[in-house]
Amino acid sequence: MRIILAMLVAALLSAPVAAEWAVAESNQFRVYARGSEENVARRAQLLEQFDQLLRRYTGVPAERAAPKLDVFMLRNSAEVQRLSGRPLIAGIYVASPSGICVFGVDKERGFYATTTLHEYVHHFMLQHAATAYPRWFAEAFAEYFMTAEFAGSVAKIGVLQKGRVRTLQRMDWMAWDDLLRGDVSSEDFWVFYPQSWILLHYIYQDAGRTAQLADYLAAVANGGDPVTAFSAAFSASPEAFGDEVRRYFLEKRIPYRKLTLPPGYFRAAAIETRTLPDSSDDILPRFAMLNCGLGDPQRHLRVIRRNAEDRDDGYARARLAQAEALAGDTAIAIKSLSAMVAAEPDNPDHSYFLGRAYSRRAHEEGFDIDADHRTARTHYARANRLRPNHVPTLFYHVHDGDAYRGESERALMRLALELAPQVVPVATTLALSLALIGEWEEAEAVLAPAANNPHAADDSWSRRLIEHIRARDIDIRYARGGGGSGGGENLGPRER
Repeated sequence: MRIILAMLVAALLSAPVAAEWAVAESNQFRVYARGSEENVARRAQLLEQFDQLLRRYTGVPAERAAPKLDVFMLRNSAEVQRLSGRPLIAGIYVASPSGICVFGVDKERGFYATTTLHEYVHHFMLQHAATAYPRWFAEAFAEYFMTAEFAGSVAKIGVLQKGRVRTLQRMDWMAWDDLLRGDVSSEDFWVFYPQSWILLHYIYQDAGRTAQLADYLAAVANGGDPVTAFSAAFSASPEAFGDEVRRYFLEKRIPYRKLTLPPGYFRAAAIETRTLPDSSDDILPRFAMLNCGLGDPQRHLRVIRRNAEDRDDGYARARLAQAEALAGDTAIAIKSLSAMVAAEPDNPDHSYFLGRAYSRRAHEEGFDIDADHRTARTHYARANRLRPNHVPTLFYHVHDGDAYRGESERALMRLALELAPQVVPVATTLALSLALIGEWEEAEAVLAPAANNPHAADDSWSRRLIEHIRARDIDIRYARGGGGSGGGENLGPRER
């Protein structure tokens, strides 16, 4: 027995220890997960396969590229909720000027695995067809595709989820008017997702209804009331149409759709993997949340500081300096990042975050706002040369100059909007700049998807701005008082 135990201990000691986090980078994703490189590579491969399915179904060309999406796979829903400060969720999608991110739970099967796909559907819709979607449709479309199953070249979509069906069986359904308008009370929260799903599932079962849905979505995107537009498109009141949906559900024959594609359609993606040091354990998810604008920034900063002190390596030092640039001591950030730029002049992150530190310091008491903004722009310009088409670099470079006047700034925002149409502050910045030179029609077209979004509050910056644009009533004083320095609203976070 002692010999066997000794052999087991020796085997454990000699076995390679998996790093805390591994990263898999594919054509469209950077996926982060704890554990082995094989584990994270499988996650990236599934996302690439799922993207191919969405492109096939929606007609988005395979060659249409987009900036890589950062996907962070956390241990469980409790970690997602604790770090983000958002209870009762299993996944989040957020698109902000500083980052577009998905946070999910690291599971290969079941509800949590489909939740990550749910969040990616939100990204896909807004990346490739950015418009003002009704809330119920945005969630239903994600629900419809997230249960996709793959077997060779065959894909099943619209597969039901038992938990969703049980909810519809046991809970009172929402009023259809409330569902269409996205007025979801705390009592209705749990039924909103499955009820939206069964509505879309019923529509997609018939080609005529699917065509009517396209008319409805176009009307909402153009600013129409979601309830009125629904009645007009489907030639029925929401209540009458809802009765049909309920009968469809009660028949208990909810079919999935089966797509048989050419052999080899789902191509294996080229994936590169690497491991991160053990210091990444708590630092990586905290920094990701901080950078994407989720959770308590000061709490994230405290955890990063504490861990960086305990584990003093290159990864920890870089993340600490970047966190200080975003939410901490700008003097420490500038000193640390300046040294990193000198040591690694070809690293775009060092220059980008040094720019962010100067951007923040410009608004601190005792510093020269114009001088610090000029210095920030030099670092953003270097970062852009090293890494072109990085939306956060483009956005903050513009906002540290005269964001609303220069043609070069408008060119940068047009590029940023093309790369990330779902980031609302990019659209508001460009629209305001266009309005100030009298390009009213283009300004309205740029801003319409954000302003017409049913999720936006009636007094949101985008809606107030488009009212002024339509009234031809804009001046630079209004610009400085509204969404200046990249304010305004971000898209998201979208939660599930």
